[in-house]
Amino acid sequence: MCRLIYYELAKIWRKRSFVLTVCVLLILNLFLLWYVNCSNGEKVPLSAYKSFQNEIAEMSEAEKEDYICNLKETMDGVCLLQNVLDMQKMQGKSGKTLAKQEMTANPGVFEKYYKTYQEGNYLHFTDSIWQEKNFIDELYDEQQKVAGYDEYLQSVQGNKANLSGILIFGNQNEHSFSTRNIEKSAEDYATLSDQNIRWMPSKALLVSMESIWTDLFLILSVFLFAGNLIFEEKEKKLFYITRSTKRGQFQSVCAKLAALFVHCVAIAVLLYGCNLIFSEVTIGFGDVTASIQSIAAYMESNLNISILGYIIGSVLTKSVVIFGTGAILTAL
Repeated sequence: MCRLIYYELAKIWRKRSFVLTVCVLLILNLFLLWYVNCSNGEKVPLSAYKSFQNEIAEMSEAEKEDYICNLKETMDGVCLLQNVLDMQKMQGKSGKTLAKQEMTANPGVFEKYYKTYQEGNYLHFTDSIWQEKNFIDELYDEQQKVAGYDEYLQSVQGNKANLSGILIFGNQNEHSFSTRNIEKSAEDYATLSDQNIRWMPSKALLVSMESIWTDLFLILSVFLFAGNLIFEEKEKKLFYITRSTKRGQFQSVCAKLAALFVHCVAIAVLLYGCNLIFSEVTIGFGDVTASIQSIAAYMESNLNISILGYIIGSVLTKSVVIFGTGAILTAL
């Protein structure tokens, strides 16, 4: 059986046209990954995330929070100053009136950050004030969300405690969907804690694992493999020989499905491996042994796994799902 599986794989992977097609898919995948995420004046460049990741690489969680809070405070002050200056340039008295109201609502901010604004020291990661503002706001929101993970866990357990009180003194149905959902959530999150939480920006993981183009290329590669697997034998009329041999049909089907599964795993590892390398080079990862909840986009996950475990599990899951699709196509 192993020799038959190897034969099924070799007859496709050794075809020059198939190898060339896979190479084209890889190149297109990397190009689209770069093109979709490249800066166009509004989007924050990937190099900004890389620079920021290098800045916080050796920081503790408390130091990260202080650092991002200071950046946030500075950018808020500089942007307020920019707005005041823009208002003062407006024609008529309305602009000056609005500028005065803004300065009155934020006393001392204009004077505090005027020198910083004049020297341009507030641009650490991007080339424009509004790109910098959007970038810092994004990172600040993510950091604050992850920093409140312990409170989030307590709120989940608190919902269960509140529910228990309602059930005792009220007329709520303990078998209702909402009741069972709250109890199930409390059980799922009971084993989690904030001990292995080490915040890092979400960008690298999202770019690597959430690319729709990579998913489409993965499906396309499986369709190509399944098509080559079947049509070549059909054209050469080898199925007549397979059917006439003892157990030939069963073993042939099993070998083809096994070869398809190996291909699905291999191509998924190849595509997402390229994505991870691209993200590491252009964006940068932090400590991948930290809990998956260290990433703000996945903070509400109830999986007790690391970022690396999530990556491995995600690639294997995609491989199994796409194998099911390819198996149906092969059967048809």
